[in-house]
Amino acid sequence: MPFLLQHPKNKVSFKGIDVFRLKNNPIENMDCNIDLSYIREIVGDDPEVLKEFIADIIVQMDETDYLLKQQIKDKDIGGVAKAAHKLKSSLKVIGAEDLYQKLHQLEQAADNTKVPDEILSLTKVIEVLSNSCREKLQTLI
Repeated sequence: MPFLLQHPKNKVSFKGIDVFRLKNNPIENMDCNIDLSYIREIVGDDPEVLKEFIADIIVQMDETDYLLKQQIKDKDIGGVAKAAHKLKSSLKVIGAEDLYQKLHQLEQAADNTKVPDEILSLTKVIEVLSNSCREKLQTLI
């Protein structure tokens, strides 16, 4: 079953951009779940160290968002795959599994296909999930 349901009835406009609904759920309702239990095992119970680690991940997310937008603008499919790959390990550490999976799908799509619609739709989903994760992480620092 394909990730995107690319049928005209599944097309929606989100922030002025036409994208496709994912499994009949509009992307604006997507939310990023985080689980900090693993990161706490790594950095311990020191809240300052935890805040510093989370702040670093937020910076990585900002950099990746910028890179993805730039690579899409430049039509650099290989760059899209590299940018998606770059952030995945940090997302695993904070338990952001949904965003991790979408970046993994984007990386695979960029490596294995020349379908720009799929790549563009995935980047919009990633943007929504990334913003959701960033907002949640900001409340922790």
